[in-house]
Amino acid sequence: MKAIGLTKKQFRKMIKFEGLMYGTISAIFSCVVAFMVELGIFIYYAYISRYPLTLKRFFIDWKSFLIVILINLTIGYIATIGPRRKVDKIEITEAIRTVE
Repeated sequence: MKAIGLTKKQFRKMIKFEGLMYGTISAIFSCVVAFMVELGIFIYYAYISRYPLTLKRFFIDWKSFLIVILINLTIGYIATIGPRRKVDKIEITEAIRTVE
C-alpha cells in the first residue's frame, strides 16, 4: 500500500480502521453467542429444570455485553499496533523486492 502512494497518515488510519473492524466483528459474534447461551440457561431453569423459576422473566445484563464489546474493540486495535510499527520500519523498495 505504501508503494502505491499511501502516506503514513493514511496507512495508519487504514490499519486502525481494520483493527477496529476486526474488533467489531468479534464483538458481534461474542454477543450473539453470549445471548444464545444466556437464553438457553434461562429456558433450562425456567421450563425444563426440576425446580422451575417462579418468576419467568428473561433479562439481559447489558453491562456485561458492553464490557465484552469494549474488550473486543481494544484487542482488535492493539493487535494492529505491532504489525503497523513493523511495516512503518520497512523501506518501500525492500517491501517490493520481497514480494517479487
